[in-house]
Amino acid sequence: MSTGKLVTKRADLETLTDILNRAEKLKKQIENLVDTLVKVYSSRGNLKPMVERIVREYELKPIEIDGSLVRNLEDYVRDMELYLKKLIRYADHLDKLSNGLDNMDKLASDLEAWANLAKDLNEYLYSEALKALSRYNAFLTKIGNLEVSEALSTAAVISDDLRMLTRNCRTLVLKRIREIRSSLGSLRSLAQIADRIAVLEDKEKVTRIKEWISETERKLDLIEQRAPYTDESLVGYGAKIREYMDFLKRVVSEMLSKEETRVLKEIGKIGRALDGRSIRFHELVELVSRYSGLSIDESMKIVYKLSKKNLVKVNVKLP
Repeated sequence: MSTGKLVTKRADLETLTDILNRAEKLKKQIENLVDTLVKVYSSRGNLKPMVERIVREYELKPIEIDGSLVRNLEDYVRDMELYLKKLIRYADHLDKLSNGLDNMDKLASDLEAWANLAKDLNEYLYSEALKALSRYNAFLTKIGNLEVSEALSTAAVISDDLRMLTRNCRTLVLKRIREIRSSLGSLRSLAQIADRIAVLEDKEKVTRIKEWISETERKLDLIEQRAPYTDESLVGYGAKIREYMDFLKRVVSEMLSKEETRVLKEIGKIGRALDGRSIRFHELVELVSRYSGLSIDESMKIVYKLSKKNLVKVNVKLP
């Protein structure tokens, strides 16, 4: 049957013209979107097979004329509209997937760095981090063979794992830094006491310990500032602190009783808390008693002894 026989009315011609215009407009939209998908996402190697498959699977079939030309064209336009909707949906999914992959790259990089810092602090956590990174790399190699919806859901699960393990490694590292700082604070307090009473032969080592404390605190500052991208390690500080602590305890114990050492430590803490502000004598004694666990009388006697030995400076202002 010829076209002239199929199109018998002017209304049919107008309808046909309208359908053809719609078809041409849809064709351009589809071609532009396909070109964009190929250009934008094929450049990302692991997404290229997925994009090519999407374009190939939903490629428009040639129009088939069977009966009414107008009806056939209307059906074909509806197919084009459906195809365009599918492409738009896939474009949205691909955009989310591409952004998700960029985010996963950063998450994986951060996790690897934090895990290296945590490696010697918790072997199990380090092992779990390596497993998560392995799953991430395996996902990147097979992503092109997955449906885009499956790739999105898998990426979300892996991202959650990377994020959780990064948080755990970070928490562990920062906790260890706080522990080292706390131990350094105790070591510094003892070193200050030892520095006042050490005999000449021990004085030099006490000075070296104080210098090591300051140097270590600077290193911890740098680690915190640069973490997780730092070559510094948190291993070995505990053993060194214990070694120096044992030495300083020996130096102090040779010159002071346990009670005197305890009171001297508490006075040091009180002094730092006051930060140059004055305190009444009875208030000082009461604080020392409360924090050292000694009685008021014992605390007062020991403060007197320490002042007499010139280990603490207690100034009394009379009216």
